[in-house]
Amino acid sequence: MLRNSLFNTKHRGLTLIEILIVIAVIALLSAIIISPLAEFRERKILDAVSEDIVSLVNEARINTIGSKNKLEYGAHFETGRMVLFEGTTFTEPNVNNEETIFNSVVEISSISLNGGGSDVVFNKLYGTTDEYGTIIIRLKSDNSKTIQIAIQETGVVYAN
Repeated sequence: MLRNSLFNTKHRGLTLIEILIVIAVIALLSAIIISPLAEFRERKILDAVSEDIVSLVNEARINTIGSKNKLEYGAHFETGRMVLFEGTTFTEPNVNNEETIFNSVVEISSISLNGGGSDVVFNKLYGTTDEYGTIIIRLKSDNSKTIQIAIQETGVVYAN
């Protein structure tokens, strides 16, 4: 008799309340898991952009020290992109410019270079620069998440 009551054929499927509870639990678990993953993803993008900036500035310096095409090289910065350029002055359009557009979640929030402006040009032979200073990048969604790129007068560049 007990067996028959456990497998009562009159009660089939799930009730609306049971379905709503399952959906609520899934939504809660998703919110708990997805939010930190999104923050982690954005932080990794910020780190990658800072590495790209350091790499581009180093490339400009190395090209200058190595006298590639017997020219000096520089890096130009804007809110959403950076450009590696030949010569002592940034000009557009130029087929020799190498543009890197930042991921849409990141932007340059501050450019503070000696002499003003947004270009860093390296001097031949030693790779020094007169446009030393800092560039700050940040997440658009959270202005407190920043990375500072420091460019020293010696041409050395690093991210903090």
